[in-house]
Amino acid sequence: TESKKFTHDDGSFHYKKHKIYLYKEDFQAFRENMEEMMDYIITEKGQEVISERHQKDFKKEETESGDGNQTLDSFTDVDFDDI
Repeated sequence: TESKKFTHDDGSFHYKKHKIYLYKEDFQAFRENMEEMMDYIITEKGQEVISERHQKDFKKEETESGDGNQTLDSFTDVDFDDI
Protein backbone atom coordinates (compact mmCIF):
# COMPACT_ATOMS: atom_id res chain seq x y z
CA THR A 1 0.00 0.00 0.00
CA GLU A 2 1.20 3.50 -0.83
CA SER A 3 -0.36 6.73 0.46
CA LYS A 4 0.29 10.09 -1.17
CA LYS A 5 -0.74 13.39 0.37
CA PHE A 6 -2.43 15.91 -1.95
CA THR A 7 -3.13 19.53 -0.98
CA HIS A 8 -6.19 21.45 -2.21
CA ASP A 9 -6.07 25.15 -3.16
CA ASP A 10 -7.67 26.08 0.19
CA GLY A 11 -4.87 24.39 2.14
CA SER A 12 -6.84 21.31 3.12
CA PHE A 13 -5.46 17.96 2.10
CA HIS A 14 -6.40 14.37 1.41
CA TYR A 15 -4.58 11.11 0.86
CA LYS A 16 -4.80 8.84 -2.15
CA LYS A 17 -4.03 5.20 -1.48
CA HIS A 18 -2.73 2.79 -4.08
CA LYS A 19 -2.69 -0.93 -3.38
CA ILE A 20 -1.38 -3.98 -5.15
CA TYR A 21 -3.29 -7.18 -4.54
CA LEU A 22 -1.33 -10.34 -5.14
CA TYR A 23 -3.37 -13.51 -5.49
CA LYS A 24 -1.98 -16.90 -4.57
CA GLU A 25 -2.06 -18.22 -8.14
CA ASP A 26 0.01 -15.23 -9.37
CA PHE A 27 2.62 -15.32 -6.62
CA GLN A 28 5.24 -17.43 -8.44
CA ALA A 29 5.13 -15.27 -11.60
CA PHE A 30 5.31 -12.11 -9.47
CA ARG A 31 8.31 -13.51 -7.59
CA GLU A 32 10.12 -14.38 -10.82
CA ASN A 33 9.51 -10.87 -12.22
CA MET A 34 10.66 -9.27 -8.97
CA GLU A 35 13.86 -11.34 -8.94
CA GLU A 36 14.52 -10.40 -12.57
CA MET A 37 14.12 -6.70 -11.74
CA MET A 38 16.41 -6.95 -8.70
CA ASP A 39 19.06 -8.80 -10.71
CA TYR A 40 18.88 -6.08 -13.38
CA ILE A 41 19.32 -3.31 -10.81
CA ILE A 42 22.32 -4.99 -9.19
CA THR A 43 23.91 -5.82 -12.56
CA GLU A 44 23.37 -2.37 -14.10
CA LYS A 45 23.69 -0.07 -11.07
CA GLY A 46 25.64 -2.10 -8.54
CA GLN A 47 24.93 -3.32 -5.03
CA GLU A 48 25.60 0.10 -3.46
CA VAL A 49 22.40 1.75 -4.82
CA ILE A 50 20.12 -0.50 -2.80
CA SER A 51 20.27 1.22 0.58
CA GLU A 52 22.08 4.56 0.22
CA ARG A 53 19.01 6.76 -0.30
CA HIS A 54 17.67 5.82 3.12
CA GLN A 55 20.77 6.86 5.00
CA LYS A 56 20.42 10.17 6.85
CA ASP A 57 23.66 11.55 5.35
CA PHE A 58 22.86 10.54 1.75
CA LYS A 59 24.05 13.12 -0.80
CA LYS A 60 22.27 13.15 -4.16
CA GLU A 61 24.67 12.66 -7.07
CA GLU A 62 24.65 14.60 -10.33
CA THR A 63 22.39 13.35 -13.13
CA GLU A 64 25.34 12.87 -15.47
CA SER A 65 28.99 12.45 -14.55
CA GLY A 66 31.81 14.26 -16.29
CA ASP A 67 32.63 11.24 -18.46
CA GLY A 68 29.16 11.17 -20.06
CA ASN A 69 27.95 8.20 -18.02
CA GLN A 70 24.63 8.42 -16.22
CA THR A 71 24.62 8.14 -12.44
CA LEU A 72 22.09 7.07 -9.78
CA ASP A 73 19.41 9.57 -10.88
CA SER A 74 18.95 7.90 -14.26
CA PHE A 75 16.44 5.08 -14.54
CA THR A 76 14.80 2.67 -16.90
CA ASP A 77 11.04 2.97 -17.25
CA VAL A 78 9.32 -0.35 -16.58
CA ASP A 79 5.80 -1.19 -17.76
CA PHE A 80 4.01 -3.50 -15.34
CA ASP A 81 0.88 -3.98 -17.48
CA ASP A 82 2.07 -7.36 -18.77
CA ILE A 83 2.68 -8.94 -15.37
